[in-house]
Amino acid sequence: LALEDEVVLYADWSREDAEKKARKLLKKDITAVFCMADRMAGGVYDVLNGQGRHAGADLSVMGFDNQDMAAYFLPGLTTMALPLHEMGERAARLMTHRLKTQAAGFDLSSDETTIRIPCHLVERDSVRDIS
Repeated sequence: LALEDEVVLYADWSREDAEKKARKLLKKDITAVFCMADRMAGGVYDVLNGQGRHAGADLSVMGFDNQDMAAYFLPGLTTMALPLHEMGERAARLMTHRLKTQAAGFDLSSDETTIRIPCHLVERDSVRDIS
């Protein structure tokens, strides 16, 4: 699907700001909303509920980060789980390595490191099949 600029809205990561943006977005002919945090998806749920509509039935809603609250939304929020433990462990190992390397007198000013850690999809009931 082509992504249209007018359906990309930026919020400040809060449920309240996401709710404001969702009011604007839901005036458009859309079938799904992807939120960059589960907390933001809660704002979309609030607007849908206020309109007598439902996530998963009338509009697909997806979050990102799999916070505990995602399982308790009604319906449960489909989201991407972040491997926070592994992310923290890798960051600590990288920091320890850099501190040891720097202590040994190596210049790290141009040292760039990219670490990719896969996320996994947690499927619940907030996304519907439209095929």
